[in-house]
Amino acid sequence: MPRPPAAYSSRELQHDRLRGALANSIAPGVGTGTGALLSGALVQYAPAPAQLVLLLVTTGC
Repeated sequence: MPRPPAAYSSRELQHDRLRGALANSIAPGVGTGTGALLSGALVQYAPAPAQLVLLLVTTGC
């Protein structure tokens, strides 16, 4: 069973161009989707959501 792209080491990605391209094309969408879900959860369930999201973005968390 193949491992997910996040489990590949940089050495494996350098030798296999297809896996490197696949990981490079999947990562931005996964990051954007994760950020949208987490910020949506903060806005829905956290106290003072606008200030909390702004605080997290400005501190780089």
